[in-house]
Amino acid sequence: MSSGNPNSDAALIAASLEVIRRGKERAPQDYLVALAVALVGVTAAFLVGAVITDGFLHDLCLNFAAEAFGAVLTVVVIDGVWKRREAATTSRLDAITAELRRLRHRSMTASERDAWRTFVDASEGLAKAESVADRLRHDPTRIRRLEDLADRALAESEGPKA
Repeated sequence: MSSGNPNSDAALIAASLEVIRRGKERAPQDYLVALAVALVGVTAAFLVGAVITDGFLHDLCLNFAAEAFGAVLTVVVIDGVWKRREAATTSRLDAITAELRRLRHRSMTASERDAWRTFVDASEGLAKAESVADRLRHDPTRIRRLEDLADRALAESEGPKA
C-alpha cells in the first residue's frame, strides 16, 4: 500500500459520502414528481377532451378524468412501491457509506484513490450534465453506473482475494 496524503484521502472520502447523501435524498423526490406529473397530465388531457367534445365522448372523458384524478390521489399508496425501490438503493448506498467510513482510518492506495475519484467525478458530471427530466428518464442506469464505480472502488479497497 502506498501512503497517500491523509488530508486528500479524507477530502476524497468526504466528497464520496456527499455524493451518496445527495443521491439518497434526491431519489424519492424524483420518483414521486415523475409519477405525479404523469398522472396530472393524463387527468388534464381527459378534461380537455371533455371540454371539446359532447355527448358520449364528453361523458367518457369526464369519467376517465375522474378515474385519473383518483389515481393521483392513490399516489400515497403507490408511494409505498417507490419506497421499496428507494430502500433497495438506500441499503446499497449505506453499505458503500460504511466501507468509506472504514477507509477514513487508513491511507488509501493510489488505485483506491483513483477509483474513488472516478466515482466522485462521474457523479458530479452526471448531476451537472443532466436536467431533471433526463435524470428521471435515466435514473436506473445512472444508479447502476455509480454502483459499478463504487464496486470497483470497493474492490480496490479490499485488495486481491486469496
